[in-house]
This record gives sequence, structure tokens and C-alpha cells, in this order.
Amino acid sequence: MSLEHPKVLIVGCGGIGGVLSTYLAAQQRCELQIRLRQGLREQRLQTVVGHGGMRQAPVLVGEQVALSSVDFALLTTQPNDVEQAVRTISPALSPQSTVVCFQNGLCEELVAPLVPAGVSIAGAVVAWGASARGAATFERTSAGGFTLGWLVPPAKSTIANERLERLAGLLSCVGPIRTTDNLLGARWAKLAFNCAISSLSTITGQRLGVLLRRALARRLALEIISEVLVVAEASKIAVEPLGGTLRPKWLAIEPSSTTLSLLSKHFLMLLVGAKYRRLRSSMLAALERGRTPPVDFLNGEIVRRAERLGIETPFNAAINELVLQLAAGRGTPSLEQLLVLQARAVSQVARGAARASLKNPWSAA
Repeated sequence: MSLEHPKVLIVGCGGIGGVLSTYLAAQQRCELQIRLRQGLREQRLQTVVGHGGMRQAPVLVGEQVALSSVDFALLTTQPNDVEQAVRTISPALSPQSTVVCFQNGLCEELVAPLVPAGVSIAGAVVAWGASARGAATFERTSAGGFTLGWLVPPAKSTIANERLERLAGLLSCVGPIRTTDNLLGARWAKLAFNCAISSLSTITGQRLGVLLRRALARRLALEIISEVLVVAEASKIAVEPLGGTLRPKWLAIEPSSTTLSLLSKHFLMLLVGAKYRRLRSSMLAALERGRTPPVDFLNGEIVRRAERLGIETPFNAAINELVLQLAAGRGTPSLEQLLVLQARAVSQVARGAARASLKNPWSAA
């Protein structure tokens, strides 16, 4: 690996990939190429607007991978495309390569069986939002950086430290970097919020600031997060604070939750909504483009794991089902879908499907 000028391949160019590639191209510290699903190999001028002002940089994009033996392969596709992405770029990977997953969900575990022997796998938990405005224009909707960690560190600790340090140096142009020895714990923290925020944004069609002004949306988010944390605990996952500061457990609804504690949880959700007020779900963008939103990698993941553990997750099950129905053309995103979700989940609770703490799930909401 060349520490001075590494070869970097970005696979996928939606909101996150577009912002990331523009920032990396602008700093000119790596040999960079973007692999798109379709398109001729060409140089194009990319623009990022929104938080942090405007940035522009020329980047090389194309359907074919021109770089050989890349140092870093940055996967920024949707979760449901990540396995095919790895198969496609496999010839460009070597034992000196590191594959980095930027997706929400638990994609490192999907990638691990597919990479050639010796290739290391890292995760970058993204703490900012972005969306694509067009083929080469992207909007960064909030500040933030990354939490980096290994799924399984390379055999030699000096190599692991060197690679993670170099990766952190490259990504620091986007935002502040944290490293963790507990990547799964960081992933599950983000997963808890994505299961709530991304999915609720998808069914309503709203940016986060508008959505979380509604008490019903906040309460539904709290229920969804609570279920994710129950599954994480049963799976023996030590969930880390989100971004190093916000502990998901602060938002968990428990049997001992009082009216005052519930109000404090609502207040925290309001703060999240204020900080990420312009955030727009990438699943909503997929829905609008006629693609299947990767909800199975978020709420669906929780439901499947819960079933194996014998745990009921009525709120995650209901919203997973609702997103898939919208993707099938049965209904349209709107704020009224919050009422549909509430009715479905509470119906499951009434049938005795929920945990004991949800016997009266709408008290003190």
C-alpha cells in the first residue's frame, strides 16, 4: 500500500458516495475512481452543496474498474446491492486491499464471505446525511464524520493500525473521525436510529426536522429503538454511544419508564430532529425511483434476528411490512401512514405479541 498516494475505488455514487468522492477528489491525496452501475468511462465535474458550502472537483467515473490491486474499496451502494458490488470488483482486490462498508445495517457480515482471502474488512459508520440531486450534484444535509473499526483486524497489529490510520487520514476531509474496537456495537447504535428514523421518513415522505415535530412520530421512533435494543442485548452486543455521545439506551422505553422520563426521551428526539432536520431517507429516494428500499437490511434484520431469539418486535415488523407495501405500489408516503403504523403495531400488542412493557404503549405519549 502506498501511504502517500493510495489507490481508492468508490463503488456507488448516491448521496454518501457522491459527497465522499467529491471531497476526496478535491484534496488530491489519492488515485480515485468511481464505479457506477452503468455509464461510459469519463471525467466529470461533481458538485456538493448544502452544509459546509459548495465544493466542486473532477472525478473519474465508469462502469469498468480500471484500478488494479486497489488499496481501499469504499462501498457506498445501497445495502441490497453490496454483495453484487463486491463480486464485481473482486479482481481489483488483493491481500493488501481493505474493503470499507459505508452502508447502514450490518453489511460487513455480508461482505466477509465474498472477498478474496487476505482482504481486510472495515466499517465506516456515517454520522452525516446526504442525497443525490442529479447525476453529478449532491446535497450534504448535516455535519458529522465517521466511526471506523475492523470487522476482524488484519493479522499483524502494526498493519491494522497503519491501514486504519491511513483510512482515517483520507476521510478526515469529510468530518471528524473516531475509531472503535467494537465496530458491531457502533453499527447497532446506528441501526437502532436508522430502523426508526429512516423507515419513518420513508413512509411519511418527510425530512427528519418536519417528521420529529410530531409527538406520534417520536413515540413510534422510541418504540422501534426500544425493540432494537432488546434484540441487541439478547444477542450480547454491547451497543456503543452514537457518535460517541448519544446513548441509545437513554431512549429505550422500559417497564420503569415514568411520564417524566418519557418526556425527556421525547425531548432528546426533538434534539435529534433539530440537528439532522434536513436529513432525507435514502430509502425514500429509492422508493421514488421505483427501486425496492433496503428495509429488509434494517427493520427486517431486527425482525429475523428477534424471531430466532424468540423475541416479539411488533413495531419493527409493522413498519417493515408497511415500507414493502408502499414499494409494491399499495399506498403513497404521507404523514397519515403514521396512523396506519400505529394501528398495526398496537393491534399486535393487543393480541399479546409485544413485550410486557408495551401493554399500554400510548400512555404518557
